[in-house]
Amino acid sequence: MEQRIKNLILKGIMPCKENFSETVRLREQGFTSLMFVELILTLEEEFRIEIPDEDLTPEHFSSIRKIAEYIQPPDDPYWKKQRFRRMEQVDIMLSPQKKSAISASCSWPTGQNPFSSS
Repeated sequence: MEQRIKNLILKGIMPCKENFSETVRLREQGFTSLMFVELILTLEEEFRIEIPDEDLTPEHFSSIRKIAEYIQPPDDPYWKKQRFRRMEQVDIMLSPQKKSAISASCSWPTGQNPFSSS
């Protein structure tokens, strides 16, 4: 999980950074407020989660390791149910016609279309 998050940062947010540590605070590695916003949006899209505003704290987002622990905590069925519930609700609320229209109007990377049944 840490490597996956690190790759997201290095590919899209800080592509010029070579030595990036999972344990050092992101601020100490040059992260700006705008980069944090971009990271949150990227995490929500990549992991199909919705991060509540009240969870946007240094306790959860100060380092890659903290982010990984937040996104994938120890096996906790309640946590997983709450975290992924909202994305499932959005998917359920869309009619097949709307899903089809969204799929057709967006260019999704191969195999990444969230509305595809395949």
